[in-house]
Parts: sequence; structure tokens; C-alpha cells
Amino acid sequence: MAEIPTTDGPDLASEAELRLRASQQLNESIALIAPDNKVEYLEACRLAPDIVANETNPLAFMRSERMNTWAAAARVVLYWKHRREIFGEKWLRPILDLSGQGALSETDVNFLKAGVVAVRKHPPIVYVDMNKAPKTCGDTLFPSRLSFYLPAVFDFDEELQNDGVYIVNKLAPTIHVKNKKKQGRVWEISRNALPIRMKKVFIMRPANSIFPESLIRTCFSLMGMSITFFLGSSPEFLFECDGDDAVRKLLSAGIPTECVPFCLGKSVDGNFLPIAHHQRASLASATATTTATGNNRPRRKRGRPPKTNVETALDEVRENAQGQEDFLRRRNAFYSRRLYQRRKKEIAGVEGEVNTLREEHQKLKEENERLNGLLSEARMAISFYEDRNRTIFATP
Repeated sequence: MAEIPTTDGPDLASEAELRLRASQQLNESIALIAPDNKVEYLEACRLAPDIVANETNPLAFMRSERMNTWAAAARVVLYWKHRREIFGEKWLRPILDLSGQGALSETDVNFLKAGVVAVRKHPPIVYVDMNKAPKTCGDTLFPSRLSFYLPAVFDFDEELQNDGVYIVNKLAPTIHVKNKKKQGRVWEISRNALPIRMKKVFIMRPANSIFPESLIRTCFSLMGMSITFFLGSSPEFLFECDGDDAVRKLLSAGIPTECVPFCLGKSVDGNFLPIAHHQRASLASATATTTATGNNRPRRKRGRPPKTNVETALDEVRENAQGQEDFLRRRNAFYSRRLYQRRKKEIAGVEGEVNTLREEHQKLKEENERLNGLLSEARMAISFYEDRNRTIFATP
């Protein structure tokens, strides 16, 4: 079987010739796979050969596997298997048809229009913010359908297929426990079936998250281990929050300066602030001192009234008092009321913190159950993956 050239040179074939040769090699390898392991692929070729020809770019599958023909053939077969599982009756409709009559539903198209997903091709960056999806939507298969949409958008891009794409995923401020049985195996599909490589994955934490930094770091570490198992060791996961840390991390990871606002979910039409100005403004706001009078005095504690208000109140008590003894009695009552109100606010604050801690404890219990389930799924996936590798290329 002839080798496909992978480096530039005077004898490099044209894109059409490369695709033709890749298609021939891929078809030869697929023909050696047992029919029971490629039922969906054979059915797709029989019912919709044009869709298979248009949406199964052989070069994309070959490049995603570093020109390994056998691995690319297995990826093609799994692509059509998972596509039928995720799209159901619409699995043989065009992915890029955004009229609502294609593989993507009208709800999926509305999500794309709402900015849940934004794509930049040069350099290839995908920004995902599920916070923009309607809160009432219970469709947990949208991320899985989206995973099939992105390779179609970046099709025929040789640089992307060889180097990979940057993924920026904006997390929600709170934890949402989802039904994993209905969510779809996004990471498994991305790793084993899609003709696309992931260069780096950024998971951005919103600045207004209700959880402490230490808890978030721990959850990110567990999430990183789980995702790395499902995706493999090729992508690099960078967990950061919004702000200067995210800007610095994105720049150090190779994201061009003009693309950083896009990765942070800001406008990409040229109306955003330059990154250099953003960094100077952040530094200035952190080091600037107030120009108001008395800027060298320590700040007053929150909740403590200014001294002038206390003196004014005592003057009013003194004016209404009848003699020194009455003034002392009224003054003591004034301070007692202030102490009672302050302690009442403190007790209310403590009770609020207790309720918040109880809610966080419950959420942590649910998250712990979810992570334990994920660990069990990972262990099962290991055994299934090993069994599949032993049988997928078995001849009939």
C-alpha cells in the first residue's frame, strides 16, 4: 500500500490526488473490518452515499490519526456508529444544514445563533459558553451534536487537522448535576470517532463563582484526570479563571494577542480594548490610590457607623435629657440598642453562612457521587476499549 506524502516538497501531490489516494487506502482498510463492527457505516453508504462522500473526508480522518490507515478506518466506522446514536432519525441528514431540516434541530441552530458556540478559523479556536443556553432547556445531547458540527466547520483545513484546535469552555458559576445517561459520551466520541485533534483545552471559571478557590482547584484536578483519560494525553488542559491570569495563560499557550478577547467571550468585531491596554488598566486599578481627602487614614470597617454620626446622636440625647442622671441612662440605652442591632446582624450573617455551607455540602455530596460514577465509567471504558481493539479488526 503506497504511502501518502506528509511533508512539503517538489513531488507533493495536489489536494485532490491526496484525497483520492487516501480514500482508496481507507476503503481497503474498512473492507477488512468485520461486517458486524461496521453495520452503521454500511447502512449509511447504502441509504445516503452522497452524505457519506461529502461528510467523510478521508484526509481529515487520516491526518487525525497521523496517517495511520488502520486507525483512521476504525475512526470512520465509530464516527457513523456514534452519529446514529446521537442524532437518531436525523443521522443521515447534512450536518451543515442550519435550516432546522438538517441533522441539527431548530433548537441547536438557535443555540448557535445565541452565541453558545463561537468559531474562529485562523487560528482555529472554539469558544463554548453553555451559560447562554436557555435555563429551561433539558436537552443534554446538544454538546454531543455540537461535537459533530465542529469538524464539519473546519473541514479541508490541513493546518488544523495536523496541529489541532484550541477549545475554550466557559463553566457555569454553580454546579449542575446532569443525568449522565442522557448527556452523551462527548469526550469518548471526540477521542475515538471525530476527525479533529484538540491542541489545548482551556476551562474558564467565572469570576462570580460561589465556591472557594481551593475547592475549585480540587474539582479541576479530578476533572482533568477524567477528561485526560477519555481524550488521551495529547491535549493540554489549562484551568483558569477570568481576568489577568486567564490573559497571561492564553498568551503563554500560543494564543495570538488579537484572539484573547475572543477566548474570554468578548466582542470579536474590533470594538474590544487592546490586550496591552487591558493589562495596564488592570495593573493601574490594583496599584492606584484614591485622591480623596484623608487617603492615608485606614478604611472604616464595614457596618461601623462614622464617628460623626455617633457624636451627633449623643448630642441629641444630651439635649433631650433632663439632668446628668437622665443623660447617662439615655446614653446607656443608646449604646445597648446599637450593640443589640449589631449582634442581631452578626447572628443573621452567621445563620446565612450556615445555610450556605449546608447547600454547598449537599452539592459536594452530589458532585462526589457524580465523580464516583465517572470513575466507574472510566474503569468500564478501559475494559471495553481493550476488548474493542482486540476485535474491531478481526476478519469475518
